[in-house]
This record gives sequence, structure tokens and C-alpha cells, in this order.
Amino acid sequence: MSIGTLLFRNYNLQMSSTPTTSPSLRTRDVFSPKYRGGFLRAVGDFQTELFRAMAGFLPGVSRWELRREISALVFRDARRVQELRNRCRELGSAPSAKHLSAGVAGRELIETLCTAPDSTVAFRAIFGIIKPAERRLLKEYLQDDFRVFDAPSIPVVEANIEELDRQIAWANLQPEIGAETQVDWLTRIESLAAALGSTLHTGSSGLAEPVVGGRKIGNLPVLRSVIPDGFREGLAQMPPADSENYQDREVFHAHNFLMEIQAADSCASLLFEAPD
Repeated sequence: MSIGTLLFRNYNLQMSSTPTTSPSLRTRDVFSPKYRGGFLRAVGDFQTELFRAMAGFLPGVSRWELRREISALVFRDARRVQELRNRCRELGSAPSAKHLSAGVAGRELIETLCTAPDSTVAFRAIFGIIKPAERRLLKEYLQDDFRVFDAPSIPVVEANIEELDRQIAWANLQPEIGAETQVDWLTRIESLAAALGSTLHTGSSGLAEPVVGGRKIGNLPVLRSVIPDGFREGLAQMPPADSENYQDREVFHAHNFLMEIQAADSCASLLFEAPD
């Protein structure tokens, strides 16, 4: 048998195994930078709403160690969102200049979260249900067979997952993760979080009117700050410059430190309300 005959038969075998039907619409879509960028944009929009909600609940957190750490987590979440936005611009899906509106994917979950009866219950919902759902979604994105078409996004998504891993592990050590609450409300949060994957793959809508002013959703923002455990309100007077009374200076600096804590709470509420 000649080499030409073998090559001809091999060609026919390959052609007979080639699909004769065109790929599905979804399969074609996932190849495009527009689709990948739209998904990452939806993730960034949702995460922005989520850390805004965390900030809105912050003034009601009574345990100082918890309040201090959540403040840091809000900042770290914002850094991860910034990385996602930068990647979206590279993919040609730059986020629009808007405050978070009804068009953001996952809005129903955020609105339900904002009806949490108190900050402790909100902590359980955010770190015990919503963030683990986010992690699963991003992990599935990395395991997608089509990830090769968006390789530069992989380090950005991996960094996001690592941050979620750290936060979830830390939260599981806190007593607030087992806070008691209404079963119906918690079930609603779990149901919406379970559907988060399909919701974010649908993407944020650019048709909804943006929110350009202050807002209030459910119980947020928390309007009255709770004094952290270990502190008490008081009016400490500045001691004379030549005073040798260490206790007076100690009380004065502690009082000013408390004022800084309250200022941080005010900033957190503003973060919830302010435009993007």
C-alpha cells in the first residue's frame, strides 16, 4: 500500500470524526472576550455591593476585635474588585460610572441581606453563606474547559479565591458565625446564594437607572453606632502640658481613640451610601 493511500485513508478517518453541527450559542459565546469580561464585571459589581453592605453593618458590630477586622476586610475586598475592574478594561468590558443600581447581578440577594435583623446575623450570612458561594463560583470558573481562552484572568481570579479562603477560615473561628436567626430568612439567603452562579453569568444590566444619591435598603445603613465592648462614652479633658498625672493623659488618649472608632463607623455608613 502506497504512502499516498495511507494518507488519504487517514484524512477520511479524521473528517468522519469531525462534528457536522455548529457549536451551541453558549459555547461560541464563552470564547469571546466580551463574555468573559461581562462575567468578571458582574462578579466585581456584586462584590462591590457586598463590601458596601459589610460597611453599612459595621457601626452595629459590638465586639471591637470583630469590628477592627471587618474594617480591614472591606479594604481588602475593594482591592480585589479593583483588580477585576482592571482586567475587565483589558477585555473591553469597562464598568460604567454608576452607583450600584437595580441592574447589578445579584441585587436581590444584597437587598435580602440588608434586611438582616442585626450585624451579628449579617456576619453569619456574609461569611457563612454568601462568600462560600462566591468561592465555589470562581473555583468553577477556573475549572471551566474554556479558561484557556482567557488565561490572563486566571491569576486575578486565583487571588480573589485566596482572599475568600482566608476570610472564610477566619470567620469560622468567630463565635458570631453561629448566630441564631429566623429560619425563613436564612433559608431565603441560602436559596439566593445557591443561584448566584447563574445570576452572575447572566451579567449586570446597563439599562437600569443608576443611583446617584444616598440610599437606604432594609436596615442599612445602621444609623446608631454601638460603642465597642471595653469602651465607654465620656468627655475627657486635655490635661495641662506640665501635668505628671499619667492616668489623666491615658484617659484623654483613650477618649480620642474612641472618637476615631466612631469616625470610622461614620465613614463605613458613607461608603454604603456614596456614589461609586
